[in-house]
Amino acid sequence: MVSANIRATRMELLNYRRRLRLADRGYKLLKDKRDRLMADLFPLLEKEGEKREAVERKLSEAYRLLTVAKARMGEKELKGTFPYARVEPKVSRENLFGIIVPRIEFEIEQERHYSVSTLPVYAQEAIEAFEDLLKDLFELAELEARCELLAMEIEKTKRRVNALEHVLIPELKANIRYIDMKIEEMDRSETVNRIKMKEMLGV
Repeated sequence: MVSANIRATRMELLNYRRRLRLADRGYKLLKDKRDRLMADLFPLLEKEGEKREAVERKLSEAYRLLTVAKARMGEKELKGTFPYARVEPKVSRENLFGIIVPRIEFEIEQERHYSVSTLPVYAQEAIEAFEDLLKDLFELAELEARCELLAMEIEKTKRRVNALEHVLIPELKANIRYIDMKIEEMDRSETVNRIKMKEMLGV
């Protein structure tokens, strides 16, 4: 589709050709970026899926061990043995192909109200299972955040690629063809006028 109020001049033609070169260059760069991001997203999604499965397995096992400990010790006594834990996550930022993604680290401060030597094995196993699970939960959260940010950036890049491919570049090409045609018409008209002028002057 040709832009409205377009001026059919050689200067305008040069301007549109320059804009087309820039649009083509931007289109190729954005396509490369989209392909690179997608190549990064797929293994990350696979890793996130594996981590999720591991978390689900560990969570199921931790609750099984907790149920066993509760049945043997009683809920009230078991609660008294579980350590008080304070988790302090530290979120930093990492640049991944121009996208700022989170990097999560954490420290756990625990206050234990029992002696490991006197605590029943099944209670100790339940406590250790939940402590181990905590690390995996943070790792899963980090992977999920990275996958979501990458997916959002891919979608944004795809929209820009499509806009260039299906809207801007075709419009620029149509404008160039229109100006070319108009300039050729003006050149032909000018040539005809010169010939007529020569005939009139007898040159």
